[in-house]
Amino acid sequence: MAEATKTLSHIPLPAISPKVVRFPAQFRTLANRQARQHKANSIMTDTSPTTVNRTLRRLPNSAYRVREYLTEKEVDRLIEAARRRGRNGPRDAAAILLAYRHGLRAAELCSLKWSQIDLRNGRLHVNGAKGGIESVHPLHGPELRALRPLQGQSP
Repeated sequence: MAEATKTLSHIPLPAISPKVVRFPAQFRTLANRQARQHKANSIMTDTSPTTVNRTLRRLPNSAYRVREYLTEKEVDRLIEAARRRGRNGPRDAAAILLAYRHGLRAAELCSLKWSQIDLRNGRLHVNGAKGGIESVHPLHGPELRALRPLQGQSP
């Protein structure tokens, strides 16, 4: 190694000398020195938060609204609005009617298949969501009238 540099193809490399090589202890010393300097600088500046951290608690539902349910007139208005909107209006209106009349959860409603609906005998077989029990619900006039036209449109 008489030369000051050796070449690796076309890139010259400096000769390795003890001054160039750093040992982990030197890195640690350098890092500690930088950390102490940063700590000294941060003491001089006020970095305390301007607001107090606190846990926000949600008020009970009664503070936001008077009741927890929709009246029958409100549901009828919701069904009419759904019926008039978009190409799937009748389907959406029937879904809202079934959910309201039978107290279905969203997952129960979305997982319904035509094989679970017996229009001839007026029965709706519901698979329980959230670990619920399977049940059979009777279908009455308005629900049957809403579902019959839809049966031919869906697979």
